[in-house]
Amino acid sequence: MFGISSPSRNVRPEILANANFGSHEFVRLRSVRVKLHCVVNGPTNKPLMLFLHGFPEFWYSWRHQLKEFSRDYRTVAFDMRGYGDSDKPSGICQYTLDKLVEDVDQLITGLGYEKCILVGHDWGGAVAWGYAALHPDRVDRLIIGNCPHPAAFELHMKSGAFSQMLKSWYMFLFQNPVLPQFFLRADDVHFLEDAFCGKATGAKRGVFTPEDIEAYKYTFANYSDLSGPINYYRAFLRYRSPQVEQAFRRKISVPTLIIWGTNDGALEKQLAEMSRRFVDQFTLEYIEDAGHWIQQEEPHQFNGFMRQFLNDQI
Repeated sequence: MFGISSPSRNVRPEILANANFGSHEFVRLRSVRVKLHCVVNGPTNKPLMLFLHGFPEFWYSWRHQLKEFSRDYRTVAFDMRGYGDSDKPSGICQYTLDKLVEDVDQLITGLGYEKCILVGHDWGGAVAWGYAALHPDRVDRLIIGNCPHPAAFELHMKSGAFSQMLKSWYMFLFQNPVLPQFFLRADDVHFLEDAFCGKATGAKRGVFTPEDIEAYKYTFANYSDLSGPINYYRAFLRYRSPQVEQAFRRKISVPTLIIWGTNDGALEKQLAEMSRRFVDQFTLEYIEDAGHWIQQEEPHQFNGFMRQFLNDQI
């Protein structure tokens, strides 16, 4: 029905061990009993810059930023729970927004810091929004790539944005048991090539090398590699996170930068500007013709906007 499933991938691609990205560590979050895999770079006496990836990504999506900012910051990209080499708790209720936000809080502490510059993209952006809303005292600056404030997304959907509903079709597919995992693993995890090299997300052709795609296929090759990420979407539509939702009723007080690729095929451009009304100190920068994977497609421009924003806030 779905074609050939993914072949077994037992050998880690060499690119994932590239020392230029950083060293690999594990941090155990004590109270939630989850172990997270982190890639860390830069001096330990520098401020923490923490990166949160989206779907279907993992720490590797921040490879360009891990190197770029490691001179001035302790840069850390981690596999969020359910992803990559981090623990993969079973059960949809293990992936609610409040638990993902709590992971970030405990990880900052586990890394030996009181606060951080928080950078998120896609699902990682949603978690970053939640963390900044709930713990503004622990976030120096908030930087978001192609992810609207959740209240802006909800408002847009409630307004009858049929075009956005069509773009979000996969969220509803993921509510089915078992079927999504088999669907995504079909034809050697071909959906990853569609996501990173196809038209659906507006990705620029030629940005992702065969080596990059193989790194992603290695990470998502198994059934269990997809269960956690899919559970993010299931939990989003099935469970409430009252504490985080209450925090979203207040404006984000942390200075915030959104960097948005204008050719995003998954999220509509107006969502970026709509997010302004939910933030006190708001900066918006567009990267023309960039797609959804903005920090990977246009790392030079993305990093430049980040650095300008951070320098302006000094």
